[in-house]
Amino acid sequence: MAAFGVIKRKGTKSLRLTIEAKDLAKKSTRELDKSSFGIGNLRRDSSIFWDDYSMKEGEAADKKLLKEIEEDESLPRSAFIKVENRYNFKTPLNIVLASFRPEREFIKGLVTENNAQTLDSWFKSPDIGFYSIEYSWRKGEHPKRGSFNPDFFIKIDKNIVVIEIKMDNDISDENRAKLKYAREHFFKVNSLQKEQKYYFKFLSPESSDFFFKTLRENSYKNFKSELEAKLDR
Repeated sequence: MAAFGVIKRKGTKSLRLTIEAKDLAKKSTRELDKSSFGIGNLRRDSSIFWDDYSMKEGEAADKKLLKEIEEDESLPRSAFIKVENRYNFKTPLNIVLASFRPEREFIKGLVTENNAQTLDSWFKSPDIGFYSIEYSWRKGEHPKRGSFNPDFFIKIDKNIVVIEIKMDNDISDENRAKLKYAREHFFKVNSLQKEQKYYFKFLSPESSDFFFKTLRENSYKNFKSELEAKLDR
């Protein structure tokens, strides 16, 4: 009979901590730390976007470096991209660094005149720090926790479109978790204030043209990329 004692044994319990937002704190782009990457990155897949103001208003060291890069004929054309019309470069940043091709192509879309005319401003968030979103997922049998910085914030009137850039078909449990937690994050942000409305989107190159089309047609609120649709399945 003693062997049956385990039937009535109480199960083990574990605590699960959750973070509940109580209030909001404003983040200014003036709080952005300087971004950097090695010159060697420019020989691979990274790019610098700049305009006339970058040379005129930047710090002396930055202007000197930009001049050196501009005169370096060994760099690929994609490494150093000048926005000819400064009125289309609607960012508070002195220069913008794109780490890989999908980011570069997206920035090209942002500074194209017919797209730039539809938005008020935008900025590219650094890879770490400034604005991060926590998420968790399971890798095999092991729970994992992490945080990520959405890549772009685009202001259109009183709306903010938040974009996370990925490669085509970048489908993983981790990206599903990022999508889930980011949606929950901005749902809370929208519920705690009425000044602006935030819309979070996953985007990959195959849907970029369609995204900018919805931007021009003012139908971006309901936009969903191919990648985001696949992550929802």
